[in-house]
Amino acid sequence: MTRRVLAVADDPGARQSLRDTFAPLVAEWDAVLVRGAEAPGHLGRARFDALVADAHLPAHGAAEVLAEARRRSPATARLVLAAPGRAEVIGLVPLAHRVLPRPCPADELVGAIQRAHSLREVLNSPALAALVGRLAAVPALSAVYN
Repeated sequence: MTRRVLAVADDPGARQSLRDTFAPLVAEWDAVLVRGAEAPGHLGRARFDALVADAHLPAHGAAEVLAEARRRSPATARLVLAAPGRAEVIGLVPLAHRVLPRPCPADELVGAIQRAHSLREVLNSPALAALVGRLAAVPALSAVYN
């Protein structure tokens, strides 16, 4: 199954890193790399399994891109790449499913996208939906767990 990923970055170093990450996966993944200003147009034209956004988009902020992705395609996994210690990242946390370090090792980024995809498949399972549908209430966590 081909995974579709929209990668958004304006910084040349971040763009090259994303290009290098997805290049070996070209046979299995359709990765589209765009600048921040181009992202909303791509979100409107196609469905993506994942959105990977650089947290430091200058012209069109990452918050705007993530909010647009959440509005147009809530099932799309939204991942943010952020340099550690940057205060503006805090505002992105409610919009992202996952915040990863920038630079991010390729295997960590690919693994995060694969886990998000696997989780979506599990949650879309008819068996799981039937099980949840039969629950009268969600059990509380035990004291041992807490």
